Amino acid sequence: MDSVTVAFELMRLELDAEVENLNALGVSRFREAESHQMESDKEPTSVEEALDVYWVDKSIAGHVPNYAGFEEWIARRFEALCSRTPLPLHAGRTSYAELPHDLLNAAKAGGVQIMPDGAAPDPARFAQWDGKQSRLKRLNKSKLLLSYFKHTSPRWREVLLCLSKTNVSSDSLLRTSSQSEHRAAFFHAIAHGDQHTAYKLVGRLREEAHDTGEVAFLEATASFHSNRFEEAITLAREVPDNAIDWPRAFMLLLESQAYLGEFGPIEFELGAHSDFLFPECFIRYLCQITVENSPSPRVALERASTIIQNTVGLLQPGPGVFQMWNRHSCQLAVRFVERLRDASVADAAQIQTGTAGSAYEELENSLSFTQIQCALVLDGDLLARLARESSEDAYKEIVKRLMNYGAPGREEYFQAMATQWRIGDRQAVLENVLGALDHLAEDSSAEARQAIVWAYQEAKLKDRHDDAERLRRTILDIPALAERLRDIESTTANDRLEQDLSPMARVILRSAKWDLNQASNEDLFWKDSGMISLGFFRIIELEFNRRVMLPALHNVNTDDLEASLAALKSGDASRATKDAVAFWERMLPQIRRSKMEKKGLELGALELLLAKSAKATGPDIAIKSPIHAEILRRLTPAGADAFQSGALARLLDATARERFRNPPAHSRYVPLPVARECKQHVEKVLRRLIEFTIDPERIPTVH
Repeated sequence: MDSVTVAFELMRLELDAEVENLNALGVSRFREAESHQMESDKEPTSVEEALDVYWVDKSIAGHVPNYAGFEEWIARRFEALCSRTPLPLHAGRTSYAELPHDLLNAAKAGGVQIMPDGAAPDPARFAQWDGKQSRLKRLNKSKLLLSYFKHTSPRWREVLLCLSKTNVSSDSLLRTSSQSEHRAAFFHAIAHGDQHTAYKLVGRLREEAHDTGEVAFLEATASFHSNRFEEAITLAREVPDNAIDWPRAFMLLLESQAYLGEFGPIEFELGAHSDFLFPECFIRYLCQITVENSPSPRVALERASTIIQNTVGLLQPGPGVFQMWNRHSCQLAVRFVERLRDASVADAAQIQTGTAGSAYEELENSLSFTQIQCALVLDGDLLARLARESSEDAYKEIVKRLMNYGAPGREEYFQAMATQWRIGDRQAVLENVLGALDHLAEDSSAEARQAIVWAYQEAKLKDRHDDAERLRRTILDIPALAERLRDIESTTANDRLEQDLSPMARVILRSAKWDLNQASNEDLFWKDSGMISLGFFRIIELEFNRRVMLPALHNVNTDDLEASLAALKSGDASRATKDAVAFWERMLPQIRRSKMEKKGLELGALELLLAKSAKATGPDIAIKSPIHAEILRRLTPAGADAFQSGALARLLDATARERFRNPPAHSRYVPLPVARECKQHVEKVLRRLIEFTIDPERIPTVH
């Protein structure tokens, strides 16, 4: 409780004490009069309340509606809105949209039809209000609305008609569509990330049908959302400072400068407009973006702290941009956790391969990570909460921040779901989607579609067959998703595969996929893709060793193998024995080196050893038996059959090595289509390997 609140509370207590000294009748009359005065002076806060207040003009006889009072109330509401600094267009839901939507809802409830040239009663609904109220009151309320819509400006009626449409996309536009409908389609394109359509629609806007500077502001908005920040700054400067859209253009200019990562121009603009009242949280949001994009984030953080301190008194009370800032801050937090987790995987990969160095040290020296860290410092509360949690549980604090602070809405709901998917409990995403599936299926937004896809992938990964089938049917009922079903299922299979890989294999797979996507997006068909192909193929060698050979050889005594080889040499001199001796003379040094260096065998040696030890028979049975037994301990029943039949060794056949691995290893050209083919081959081999083997971490250690 602040000092002002305390003072008022004390004043109230003193008044109550004084009132107690009055006689009972005096107290009663005082409070009745006070209550009546408060009721008559109370300003309506919604159209519904205003209609209940102004349905009759008590200053004249005849039960006539108070037309002047109702229209003056609407004028006061607009004046109050216009006297405040408007919120940025991309701030989400704002109070500015409440009044027009209230008017539209009232018109619908009262049976009033709004038309371009006026308004008219709807014969079926006029004065048919819901709820208990007299016929006269119902009639007068509808007459108030009818009069207002008849006498308001044509442009305002045009805006209201546009807001009443269910489809405001560019697909709904006709040659006869109004400029308001074109503006609405423009905002729809911006909201859905369709910058190409947004630019086309700006070209259809006529200067004479808009306020001064409005078209320049809308064009600046299109540039901003296309990440063309210098262009957005230039266009925003074209909006005159006395124009109705100037405050938003000014904030858009500042935000564009923030994304360029330089505080100098921002400090200049703040100094030039030192009396500008910013919406609550806007300056903190602005500074956070600037630090996030600054080439010197630590220096930028110091300047940001100074700016925030110096603008404390320049913030407009009331609804601000907390929701916009909160969403951005939570996005930063998700990226922060993702980077820490990536470093954890990379660190585990370095330990797995015995590589020197620390992934965490590299992360701390990374500019992009420092930018995220420093930007998050400007949200100390969230950063402190994250610091108290492990990277596995950090998502809970981010979801709480999104859903329990401010006035969360649709954007926060979907961002919370995306947070759970990216760094949290994916099963929670599945349960949330299943609980709201009918509603989400009717929602045509990209966010709702993505949520359904995520839930389907999780149901498949967790083998929840009934839920997966229900979600699959939903996907097939949505044409835009049905045509992507094959790609969705491919992504699901890849996710399952990645979860089963070792840290190092996961790092290599992600890197190789990224390189392949970059080459594909840039259409670099002429460029050698050998290193991409080699990157994919390395994973086979790595995982065969991790899942089979290294743990198997760990429990094999190489001295015993050497003794068995010596005994074999001194035995009979048959061709089979000579061949066996020659094989093990080449193989045992590689096995010994593999055990010492803990790096495993190369692909060729892997194939040969798996094929050789598949059967514990022959003159070299004493050498093969311990290896055969240890390999079997690492295999599933299907894997044991594949091992003994030779199918496991054939996964490493020389044909694939010659096509995908050897050319880049020996400086031969590999075209991009072959690299894509290599990816498919590697993923197929890895799935079979995972099917055939037991996760090394689940096998009991033999001492």
